[in-house]
Amino acid sequence: MGADGLLRYHGRVDEQLKVGGMRIEPAEIEHALMSHPAVLLAGVAVPWQGVAFVVSAEPVDQKSLRAHLLDRLPAVAVPTVFVRVPRLPTLPNGKLDRSALGRAARPEPDRQLSP
Repeated sequence: MGADGLLRYHGRVDEQLKVGGMRIEPAEIEHALMSHPAVLLAGVAVPWQGVAFVVSAEPVDQKSLRAHLLDRLPAVAVPTVFVRVPRLPTLPNGKLDRSALGRAARPEPDRQLSP
């Protein structure tokens, strides 16, 4: 509350995304991705940029991931780009570093998974 007695709202503290008018937690997208047999770990950047990062032991294509997610999530929550990475960035406490993912959300073309 300010000195003038007014309460000011400065935005969300949680990581909830608003995509296409729907509210969705990044963890919902990550959980759906990790239910794919080839995906070991997944991370989604906040703010939402339509990019998901996946760690997988074997190559996996975007078409397979997209089809898998469309069976589990609303279409607006399905990432448009999937980037395979060797590991996901973490904070000192072991949690996913979403700000690092946000900075990396503009993938280099050779890191994107094939369509």
